[in-house]
Amino acid sequence: MLMLNTRILHLIAVTISAASLSHAGTVLSTTSFTGANNTGALVSGPTWYAVGLETGASSVDFTSLSGYFNNSNTQSTATFGGGIYSESSAHPGTLLAAFVSQSLNAATLSTLLTFATASTYTLNASTDYWFVIDPVGSPFWEATALSGASAPTAISGYTFLGFRSTSNSGTSWTTGTSNPTVKIDVADAVATPEPSSLALLMVGGSALLAGLGAKRVS
Repeated sequence: MLMLNTRILHLIAVTISAASLSHAGTVLSTTSFTGANNTGALVSGPTWYAVGLETGASSVDFTSLSGYFNNSNTQSTATFGGGIYSESSAHPGTLLAAFVSQSLNAATLSTLLTFATASTYTLNASTDYWFVIDPVGSPFWEATALSGASAPTAISGYTFLGFRSTSNSGTSWTTGTSNPTVKIDVADAVATPEPSSLALLMVGGSALLAGLGAKRVS
């Protein structure tokens, strides 16, 4: 009984330790996250723009990528796609999960757009990812009014990998020369215990309850 209880306590401690390494909230953000500066990246089709991020020590669920955009075209609506890409030689590689498309009406200035995937996508621990914005039209991905061309900052344990751009739909990439507004949010990944761990917890829990009941009777 003592050995079983010790194993259960160890399993609980490992679970709590793993949870403490994860992070929910903003993991990358431009200083003074706000729009109203048209000097950011011109993401007109077919030019795509990407921001790179290396994740921390634990897996997390991607929540969203946010940024300020404007569409100075007075005739046409701008639309945006894109998604989460793998890393290939310090550039975006293969599409892993697509963003739900967004749009900006003609002559729309400094608007916050938030991109998310249609279903939950888990970012693996200590892995490089690229978050790509793929526009149709000629919108700007704005820099911030206060920080201008300053690069975004990642929280401790995460690493900002820079920006990349492509004018041929991802066939080749170059280093991005603009630092547009960006904020990436994540949530703690929901871990699913292995069947053996669940069985151990069930058996151990029953044993602990039986032990407590016996003590009360005595």
